Amino acid sequence: MGGSEVRLAKLADVSQMSEVFAYGFVDDDVFGRWMHPGRHEHPEDWFRWWHVEVRKHVLDPVARCFVRTNEEGIIMGCMLMKRVGEGAKALGGAESYADMLVRKMYDADEYADSFTGTNRSADPKALEAFEQNWNEIEHHFTGPRAESWMIELLCIHPNAQKSGYGKALIEAAIAVARSEEPPLPLAVIASEVGDAFYEKIGFREIGRANVGAMSEVEGGSLKFYEQHLKT
Repeated sequence: MGGSEVRLAKLADVSQMSEVFAYGFVDDDVFGRWMHPGRHEHPEDWFRWWHVEVRKHVLDPVARCFVRTNEEGIIMGCMLMKRVGEGAKALGGAESYADMLVRKMYDADEYADSFTGTNRSADPKALEAFEQNWNEIEHHFTGPRAESWMIELLCIHPNAQKSGYGKALIEAAIAVARSEEPPLPLAVIASEVGDAFYEKIGFREIGRANVGAMSEVEGGSLKFYEQHLKT
């Protein structure tokens, strides 16, 4: 029995984490319908995409990745967050040589795979538009929000939803933002389903991310949690 807990993710967790995202986001409007219209016809490519994306985050020195396990120690919730601003450079510079070698090895593997495999589940134009979306929202991360943490992805397995797992992961994210000196804002882009969840916790909308090429997708509320900055 592993015991229920929130902890930092390890490379060995990537397979379980990618399954949580693949099952949890299969009906998501952005990652599912819009970015991966062929996910039902080509589930192996859908799962492979998540495996690569999660692994990138776990190995990224400017990211913090958390998992929530159930009583049996099985991962049922995942959260991927990244540092925004000049502070990200400091985190990147603190990466150990051993960690850098592991990351470079997987980067080379993914580069070679890009020449031999095609993601049949995905719309390439949507993938590209998603990657470029930062250019559309970067102006929100200025002034007192120039240095922030951002929750890039949070997902709870369908079998564990509405069990407090999401809130526990958010509390871990807030703790990371609060631990900075000085404490930093925490951002998230909420899906339509998750919008009320984040509002209840205390996140407040300051702009929209479903703009430009992403204007057709549902959700997209760019929210910040800043209550911890006032204490």
